[in-house]
Amino acid sequence: MLDDSPALPGPVLAGAATEPALLEVRSLGVQIRTRRESIDIVRDVSFEVARGETVAVLGESGSGKTMTGHAIMGILDTPPAYISSGSISFQGHDLLKMPERRRRDIRGRHISMIFQDSLSALNPVFSVGFQVAEVLRKRAGMGRREANARAAELLDLVEIPNARNRMRDYPHEFSGGMRQRVMIAMAIALEPELLIADEPTTALDVTIQAQIMETLQRLCSDRDMGLILITHDLGVVSEFADRIILMYAGRVVESCVTAGIFTQAAHPYSRALLDSVPQSAHRETGLNVIPGAPPDPREVGVGCAFAPRCSHAMDQCLVAVPPTVTVAPGHRSACLIARELADHV
Repeated sequence: MLDDSPALPGPVLAGAATEPALLEVRSLGVQIRTRRESIDIVRDVSFEVARGETVAVLGESGSGKTMTGHAIMGILDTPPAYISSGSISFQGHDLLKMPERRRRDIRGRHISMIFQDSLSALNPVFSVGFQVAEVLRKRAGMGRREANARAAELLDLVEIPNARNRMRDYPHEFSGGMRQRVMIAMAIALEPELLIADEPTTALDVTIQAQIMETLQRLCSDRDMGLILITHDLGVVSEFADRIILMYAGRVVESCVTAGIFTQAAHPYSRALLDSVPQSAHRETGLNVIPGAPPDPREVGVGCAFAPRCSHAMDQCLVAVPPTVTVAPGHRSACLIARELADHV
């Protein structure tokens, strides 16, 4: 909870029967603004994360998933990136209405992030032990000895072998998987309630990917911590996520429990992604691919952004953004034929 920092405004719903979601994102929009134009990168994105839940934000490169994570974390590159609409509520309090100083108090202490490129995120001229301990000294007010002891415990917690003796090693002396574990240790150092992991298994082999994800899953379970997993890997999603938010060209096109995307996909993009996953049958027929490429954000029209690549596209798809409909409890899709697709698995 947020009880170790200056008090926030009162609860959103006094006397409400249920506790608010850990995180609520509503109608979020993010723009890149230049002197010549404003480009919508994230468009009307809404979702929730509960305590102890892993929500995967899935999509191709350029779909807006990382920008969504940065907006939640409050680390957009401003300028040129700006939040143009919507709200982001954490434990019932709108982060976008807070003074920046208060937002900084929440960042790291209550919401933390694991970045995609661990080698770039870690400072090459400081030892990993110093970097983990520095978080504790600066943000938790620990003395040097206490912070170093806790840093060693954290490195051990994320299963770095011989952690205490490796405190003095530098990032380049660790493998990619071990550097990612150091990043996890830094992210959980202040025991946040919400963790955002941006492609945490990119460039790692399959075995190390599984180890990293199992570490994250264990930490989330032990600490009742919410996890937003930003990824393009359907294999990782199928094994570790509770729910999926599928994005295309900055919009959410389908959201459901993880099993739903594999058994009752209700958007042509979801189905195309599933069909493109390599399978043994493809040895004879070849890989299925989605024709075309994701649109340039500056060229997204008024209709469905996926329509130019969609085998089900109709004239109506080009006129307006399709409404988001419920195809099953907790399962929503932004497609004119969503219910028909869900009924024909």
